[in-house]
Amino acid sequence: MKIKYLSKTILLLISILSLLLTTISFAQNSSFGITDKDYTELENSLYLSKYHLNNSSNPVYRNSLAFKNQLNQKWGSVNLPPELINDDFKPWESEKHFWIGAGEVAILEFIPWALAKWFRTWEDPAKNWANVSSETWWRNLSSGWEYDGDNFTTNNFAHPYHGALFFNAGRTNGYNFWESTAFSLVGSAIWEHFGETYRPSFNDWIYTGIGGANLGEIFYRLSSMVTDNRASGSERVWSEIWGTLLNPVRGFNRAISGEMGQNFDNPEWSRPENFLITFDGGTRSMDKDGDEKYTSKEVEGLFTLNLAYGNRFKVKKPFDFFGFEFAIASNKPHFTTMNSTGFLFGWELEKNKHRLDVSLDFNFNDLIKEEYSETDTVYKGFLFGSTQIFPHLSSKPI
Repeated sequence: MKIKYLSKTILLLISILSLLLTTISFAQNSSFGITDKDYTELENSLYLSKYHLNNSSNPVYRNSLAFKNQLNQKWGSVNLPPELINDDFKPWESEKHFWIGAGEVAILEFIPWALAKWFRTWEDPAKNWANVSSETWWRNLSSGWEYDGDNFTTNNFAHPYHGALFFNAGRTNGYNFWESTAFSLVGSAIWEHFGETYRPSFNDWIYTGIGGANLGEIFYRLSSMVTDNRASGSERVWSEIWGTLLNPVRGFNRAISGEMGQNFDNPEWSRPENFLITFDGGTRSMDKDGDEKYTSKEVEGLFTLNLAYGNRFKVKKPFDFFGFEFAIASNKPHFTTMNSTGFLFGWELEKNKHRLDVSLDFNFNDLIKEEYSETDTVYKGFLFGSTQIFPHLSSKPI
């Protein structure tokens, strides 16, 4: 039920950010009828003008290089000289912006609530959980917590993704991992008590707050990795688009802060020394009744993406190392797997050999098959979802 309005919310956020991106002036080629001498003089003039404007003490006259016309330059990659990098530009995330982050949490609370209240069609209006009031707020505050039995995808994907947006309202406004986790936990608690008529659910709060921290930090680091602050031309445009799709909140903050139109150095941590991405494609077979003899075997196609970010033996901060797995299947349910694990803290038992670490893990595995009849729908298969803090030993092979 709730997955529908949350899906609309995600699409709405992406649409808004896409509109922001399309307002940027993209670089295009121009053709000039000039001699070689004129061309050289004009090119030097443009180069020096950009240098002086970019290094002007008056920010009003600084030239934003990211999307400017490159003379006789194909629409693509541009390697900017070091002297054209704006060393005076202060990245948005170098300072904390509490009120911006709090305002973004409020927006992220309001959008799904408004969609459910005013735009969703309810067969029974009495079941509209968005019809909150001071009476429902007081009841939720006084009644305490309960277990929420919503469907698996809502509880184990939609809620953690919503939490990832809350998390990045803090993370992309200058807060570290632990501080940003407070954003996801508080954002989820506000929703549970004031965003719907149901009593607050402790499993929703954990999945949104803790699961959101796991997914939120992964999306934050991947978005930072694909975004290149030194790039220009179409390479910069596409890096901003992909970065925004991975992390809509970060893309929004880069747009309002002007970072999308500035050239400055990438943070060192955003370019890990160790990064591996693999794609697998094939088939898998499952028995509809769970019979190991495969009497009712069903074969389906499976596509899997695996990421390994960082080196688990050189970690210092949360998620300096993480692993991520995502899989889609040809049969229903198409979205079948999303698992991740990220380093939280740990101790080196023997240098570069043995570690005792604690990780934050997230699991989503949906292998349920539906069989329909005239009178009923039967669900067979396997479901497993979890958000957990997991201590473990890691040893490097000799």
